[in-house]
Amino acid sequence: MKKNTFTEDYRTFKTYEAEYRAAENEADREAVRKKVNEFYAGIDAKGKDYERLYSLYTEAQERGNEYIDIRDNI
Repeated sequence: MKKNTFTEDYRTFKTYEAEYRAAENEADREAVRKKVNEFYAGIDAKGKDYERLYSLYTEAQERGNEYIDIRDNI
């Protein structure tokens, strides 16, 4: 089965969002912020093309769309 890295990365980020909301104190929130910063460093390390497509994927998911609309980006 083909691995969908955009989906995996999006799920990871959503997990961090949930952890942040559930954090009970500033130390816990800071720990999640550190994870998020490392997460975005990993996204950046994959290159500008991946970063842009991940951004489009995230926008599509937030709007409830299954597919990325790239017509305006080509």
